[in-house]
Formats: sequence, structure tokens, C-alpha cells
Amino acid sequence: MSDLMITGVIDGGLTGGLPKAIQLIAVNDIADLSIYGVGSANNGNGGGEVEFDFPAVSLAAGETIYIASEAQAFTNFFGFAPDYTGQVASINGDDAIEVFENGVAVDVFGDINTDGSGEVWEYTDGWASRDPAVGPNPVFEPTTWTFSGPNALDGVTSNATAPNPFPVPDGGTADPQIAINEYRISSPGDTDDTSNFVELFTAPGTSLDGKTLLVLSGEFNPGQVDFAIDLTGAVADENGFVLIANDQNPELGAGDVGVPGLDFFGSPQTFLLVDNFTGAQGIDLDANDDGTFDVTPWDSIIDGVSAEDGDATPDVNYADTVVPPDGNFPAAGAARDEDGTGDFVALPFGDTDGDTPGSTNDPEVVAERVTIMEIQGAGHVSGLVSDNPLDPTTGGSGPAVITTGIVTAVDSNGFYMQDAVGDGDIATSDAIFVFTGSVPAVTIGDEVDVTGTVSEFYPGGQGTGNLSTTQLGNADVTVLSSGNDLPEAVVLGADGRPLPPENIDDDAFTSFDPETDGIDFWESLEGMLVTAP
Repeated sequence: MSDLMITGVIDGGLTGGLPKAIQLIAVNDIADLSIYGVGSANNGNGGGEVEFDFPAVSLAAGETIYIASEAQAFTNFFGFAPDYTGQVASINGDDAIEVFENGVAVDVFGDINTDGSGEVWEYTDGWASRDPAVGPNPVFEPTTWTFSGPNALDGVTSNATAPNPFPVPDGGTADPQIAINEYRISSPGDTDDTSNFVELFTAPGTSLDGKTLLVLSGEFNPGQVDFAIDLTGAVADENGFVLIANDQNPELGAGDVGVPGLDFFGSPQTFLLVDNFTGAQGIDLDANDDGTFDVTPWDSIIDGVSAEDGDATPDVNYADTVVPPDGNFPAAGAARDEDGTGDFVALPFGDTDGDTPGSTNDPEVVAERVTIMEIQGAGHVSGLVSDNPLDPTTGGSGPAVITTGIVTAVDSNGFYMQDAVGDGDIATSDAIFVFTGSVPAVTIGDEVDVTGTVSEFYPGGQGTGNLSTTQLGNADVTVLSSGNDLPEAVVLGADGRPLPPENIDDDAFTSFDPETDGIDFWESLEGMLVTAP
């Protein structure tokens, strides 16, 4: 029996269906979590593929972990950060979830071969939950699950205020996780002594009373507490950030911590965020410099990160997370590539333009407005998701875009839209499928504006060899007008666009020839209205 099982899934009711997450629990102690992985079966596509691999860490029996599609909305909703983020959690309320142990499915939620829309286990804008006492099961048993029903979380902004909240161990009262999110230890110039800072990320409104930021020497006197910054009185802002900086730093705001003359000097060091520190600045926690603390005057270490240099003198690091050097020196700073949970990425010397003290490291990307034809391109997959769009196996996920068209057909999980006039290029389809996950609120003849993520959908999975459909997902749809004429259908055959008479493909996908290759011909018409006399 698997020692890891699914205990819940959530598809929130906020914009974009957030938060989206998978809740799991360790049934027994797990020495190495990396033997497990998680996959999603979208719209009944059969699943069977590991999409997320856990790191090589241990997990104690009874410990609950969360994989979310992103960190900030999850944290805002629950009041604590997810343990992991990944695309596997970009689920809709009709998608099944699998847990794999050494590549073999050992637990499942939902029917991997069935689109959950309208099924008893549908959780659109809602959740499903299971008592850990039931144990894992590779065969889905709906009777062992509790379902909120669709739309239970519509408009709900936090689990604490939900009429029917998602079940969380301890009632969802766990202390919010706090992460060291960004820092700078080297100033860009001799005259600048205000740019050094440490940024924390947690749930909005979290009090840091009783917390202390320690800065430990890593080379000149390893283990010495160079700074012990009391964070009592600090409170995370509405976005979850707390800034600890030189008191002259212009980014400081209410709830932040200004420290007179703060300068980290750019040397090897470790930042530790600890609870209930009873020591003092200047004490040596590692008298023999062996990297092991002789004393630990705190209740717990909440988070830590070390910065080491590249010279010949060995550094001593006191955190598991270590930011590598920039040449002979420690990196000037580092920022997580996703707030709270991402890996640290080094910040450059001499340029603070990329620093984001007190704000997100993941600024919202403004979607570019493009035509449907620009999304489709002349190839088997969109050039927005692949560097080689001629190769039908190279699809994936791409950027968010905005586009406009006329609704030409409505399905149970989305709709087709087509540019009103097209671009006159037979190689580029004028139409695209918009995936909504449930019956969309549009009607044939509606002119719509769609913001969504470009991707390629492969029936049965990308490894099956099936051709993909270019689509827009995570769609935000705005109806601009209704009752419009549909785009003119392409007439197939001798009286319109001739079909290639001989070849399916004669170039092994090295060129796109819709006039002579049958497989390219049909790709160039993907999703479009046609007439076959």
C-alpha cells in the first residue's frame, strides 16, 4: 500500500479558477518522497503520466502537503503557503488526479477516462475531500469522498469565510509559512549604502511578533551573529510582503522594518529566520567553525539561505539552500523565481533595476493582443509554444494572449471562434478552440474577446503520436456583441479549395505544404467553417 495518498482537490471560485491545489498526506513515515509523483488526467484523457516529481526529502506520518498551481492566490485564500507549485495542479473541476510510486499508479481521485463534468465527483469552483483513514486506492471509489458540489466557492475570497470550507487539518489554523523571498547584500556603488535588504513573503496580514532575522558570518568569523533584527511589530502587507532594509530605503512602508545603517557588506553569510530568539547580536553560535551550531537559542528555524563566494577560502553555510557565487564573490543578491516557493535566482552587481523589495518577484505578464492567425501560424503547432512548429510533436504551453473572433460552434467544454475576415493566407488557420472546461456562456454569432494561454492539446497525451489541437486555456471570455454573421465557410473541392490528390506527407514535416500534403492541408483549416459540396 502506498504511504502517500490524495486527501483533497480544490478548484477555487476566484478569477482563473484560483486557488487550484492538490492536498496529500503521508500515511506512514516516508524516508524519500522522490519515489512519488503526481499526474492529472484532463477531460478524461486517460492520464498515466507523471507530471510532477517530488524532491528527495522525508515526510512524517500524518503530515499534510499541498501542490498548488501558483503560490500567491493559494496563500491569500488559505492563510499559509503551499509546499510546492506545479502545472500538475492547473486542474479544472472535471479533471482526475493520480499518485505514482516508482512510476506505478497507487492512488487516484476521479475517473481518469471520463470528463468529470456532470459526474458525481465534479468539483468545478468547489472541492472534494477524503478522510485519510480510508487509505489510498488505485481504483476510484466515489463513496469514500465528500464533495462540496459545483460552485460552492463562487465568489469566496478565503477558506475561513467560506460557507462550506475546504477541509484543512487543524481547521486551517496552521501558522502561515514565512519564506525569505529576496535579498541584496552588495551595493551597486560606493556612494550607495541604502540598497541592502531582505524581503519576506507570507500570508497577508501575518504578524511577525516573536520572529528574528539573524545574519551569520560565513567566512571571517563563521557562526557569529552579525545582525539580530527583531521583527516584533512587523506585519505583512496586503500582498504578503515584509521588507527589512536600511531605514533610508524609499521602498519601506507600514509594517516593514527599517534598520539604521544596515549594510551586509557583500561577504559570505547566512540569513536565518527564527522563532523566539533568546541570544544576542555578536555571539558565536559555532565556536569551532565546523558548520554545526554549538548552541541554538531559538525555538525553531523558519527559513534560511546562505550566500557563498568562489575564492580559495572555504565558507561555512548554515542553511540547506545555498546561492552559488558570482565569480570569486557572493552573488550581489538573489530572488525566488516564484514568490515563497521558487528557486533563488542571482541578482546582478551594479544594477538594482531588477530588484523588487517589498513587491512580487513575479510581476503579472501583460498579455499581448494577437490575431488568431498569428497564434496558429503556418505549422502543426503554434510558433508561440514551439521553436519548431513544423514538427507536430513539439507542442506545449505558451504565453497568455488576447484575441478576438466570432463564435462558430459551442461544445460541452469550450467553443470554436474564427476571425471575422481572416488574413488571406491559406497556410494559417483563421479559427481556434477555446477550452473552458464546462459548457461556456457564449452563443454562436457572439463576437468575443478572449484572454487565454496558448497550448497544444494531444488526445491521449503527447506521447501517443496523435496530432494536437491548438487551443486557448485558462480563458477569460468577454462577449462584445451578439447576432453577428458567421465568417464565410471555405468551399472544399474543385469549386473552391482543391484537396491534395496524392500525398499525405512527403517531407517528414520539414516543410508546410497545405496545397500538396494532405496532413498539412487539414491542419491549415483547423477549427474553421468549411463546406463540402
